[in-house]
Amino acid sequence: MKKKSRKLCFVPIIFRDWSVILCEISHLMFTKEFKKQFQWRLTDAIYLWDGQKTIAYRDKGEQKRGILELVVSKVKKDKFFIADLNKKALEEVQEIDKFFNELMIKKFSSLSKKNLSRKFDDYVAKMVTIGPKLLIIQFFPMQFEKDGNLESKFRKEIDLCVETRGKWDKIVGPATDKLAIKFGTEALKRISIEKKFGKFLTIEEVKKVLSGKVSRGEVNNLNKKLQSRVKYYLLAGGKIWDVSLEDYLKKRDWELEKQVIRRDSQKGKDIKGLTCFKTKKILKGKIIIVQNKREIRKINEGDILVTPAVTPEYSPIYSNLLAIITDEGGITSHAAIVARELGIPCIIGTKIATQVLKDGDLVEVDADEGVVRILNQGTFYLGTLSDYQRMFKWKKQSFLITSFFMEHYKLLKALVTNNHEGWYSYIPKKIYKKTLEDGILLYGNKNKFNKYKNDFDKNKRSTEKKYIKINSSEHLLKTDIEKFFKTIVGNIKYYSKTEFIYTDKAYYAQSKNKTIKENFRTFGDFKAQNREFINKNFLEKDSFLNSVLNKISREFNIKNKELNFYGYKEILELFNEKKLNKTIIADRERSFVFRENDTVDGQIAEKSIEIFLKNNKSEDVVGETAVKGKIKAKARIFYYGIDEFDASKKIVESMRDGEVLVAETTSPEIMLACNKASAIVTNQGGMMSHAAIISREMKVPCIVGTGNATEKIKTGDLVEVDADEGVVRIIKRRKNTN
Repeated sequence: MKKKSRKLCFVPIIFRDWSVILCEISHLMFTKEFKKQFQWRLTDAIYLWDGQKTIAYRDKGEQKRGILELVVSKVKKDKFFIADLNKKALEEVQEIDKFFNELMIKKFSSLSKKNLSRKFDDYVAKMVTIGPKLLIIQFFPMQFEKDGNLESKFRKEIDLCVETRGKWDKIVGPATDKLAIKFGTEALKRISIEKKFGKFLTIEEVKKVLSGKVSRGEVNNLNKKLQSRVKYYLLAGGKIWDVSLEDYLKKRDWELEKQVIRRDSQKGKDIKGLTCFKTKKILKGKIIIVQNKREIRKINEGDILVTPAVTPEYSPIYSNLLAIITDEGGITSHAAIVARELGIPCIIGTKIATQVLKDGDLVEVDADEGVVRILNQGTFYLGTLSDYQRMFKWKKQSFLITSFFMEHYKLLKALVTNNHEGWYSYIPKKIYKKTLEDGILLYGNKNKFNKYKNDFDKNKRSTEKKYIKINSSEHLLKTDIEKFFKTIVGNIKYYSKTEFIYTDKAYYAQSKNKTIKENFRTFGDFKAQNREFINKNFLEKDSFLNSVLNKISREFNIKNKELNFYGYKEILELFNEKKLNKTIIADRERSFVFRENDTVDGQIAEKSIEIFLKNNKSEDVVGETAVKGKIKAKARIFYYGIDEFDASKKIVESMRDGEVLVAETTSPEIMLACNKASAIVTNQGGMMSHAAIISREMKVPCIVGTGNATEKIKTGDLVEVDADEGVVRIIKRRKNTN
């Protein structure tokens, strides 16, 4: 078949959680092997890993008409083409099933390199060989769905393809990527590289390792490549690239079609797709977005699943689902097969459901008509406050700083809310328990702790070096800014290990652990020094970050204030001439929410925060005792935000000797106020927080982790700090001077 002389335009087709090996196999299926078996191929099949999921891109025209035109031409020559194709595919499925079962139960560690290498070659060969047949079986019916005449003409062929696809999904489908990762993991095990990178090995790298001809230098180089691939890679033209998708396409004079849909632009509109299991009932329920198999834990009984595509790994949650809605898919998709077999109302191929809908949206699902009606799109489901441990609070915090913060803390499944009441951060209590245990492992091991300190110092030196380079350069380069930004994320990551979520359990364990006790001996100075660097890095008015932002502001003619409502990755996109519109900036100025990888802003964020915090306004000021004692005195509130960080100096000057210092937290910049205090009370912190450490040094009563002291107590209130019981009592309110 002749290729049309037109410029190729690539579009995102599917979203998966695939290994590099499976992406390579898929590329071979669509290109070389398809050409070999059917004299047609895609020009290119591209796979991009963004750190969370694999996005497959294909040319819009080839994807839409390519397989359809191929099959129609084949059927015209041979009316049994589809029947014979399905028969052959099922024979290969049975053979592969037997082979895969043997591999799944086989201990790879017991195999010689030569034997394991041979089995890996067989695995790749069998997958590549059956691939083009399965692709026709999968995509041929989907391309007929919008053409009623063709669909009725090829009804028998379509039904046969649906049947074969269902058997593949049940028999072999779930094992395909598991085996790819199993081979990769075993290969890495044999050269002492962490098994978590098994998903990111290429076919050739596995073969190279199993050949046994790998030098120590090559192992070290491979380890570096894998660490980079975990964050990002582009597989195109059958090779791994570290360039952007845009740059790869631009070099070949190809185009990229992006479909970015703002949630608010769909307000009042129905979401439409294809129905694959009809029910006479119109269902109403709550949406839960699942982007990949790692997120299926979010699903509870009676939820409506919204996902790019359903895969066999989702099987544990099927019995809980009220309905299924997908971006992708056709009548041979796994979602359609599951829906028909289990009787779950299902709408597939909406293309936009995961972009428009958010967790907690109330919707009506009409599976007979293939329509999703949004009943209440006013909230973004944040979960239950009681499931979270509150971490930190600021009076104000920029969207930009939050994006740096969340680049690390999303790994802890953190939540950040920001509205008129302030900026709050939380982590799930389940994760909090884990960080406490991780803290014991870190501070209880001399080598780990020394390595941690050295790594932190190395990252700080890198920050200064990259800042100096940017500051002394005439022209801004995207790569320089990106490297500098990464060091900021690194500093946040390393400093997080000094916070109470890591240190509290270790503090109580030091009486039985000499290593922890020894490491904690200089911890106060260590934390204070690093906090000063954090301030210098991105908190102070004259910080490195603000200096860099000033240069970016001049370079792109954007006000510095507006840049603070960009995410740090959005700032990098300025180099690609992509600016945020005023509406987005205004919404973020009003309110925003970060939860793991999701972000919402404006009115939706406001309503979501209101629901999240509803009925959780405790009237008691109760915390954890850091230093025992009782004191009665007037309170002095320290409450300042990121945009007025340097205002702390004025508040320190206003502090009178003998007052009770009440703050979100203490830090080196308000040390003079701490020296004047008769007691210290903080919203956040634990036994190794700055407040707890300096209170023990100064021998003044201290209560930390109250969560609400700055809300309940006002400057001038007469309070009793009962640190024996961990309670602050308000004895007399300050007289209103108005």
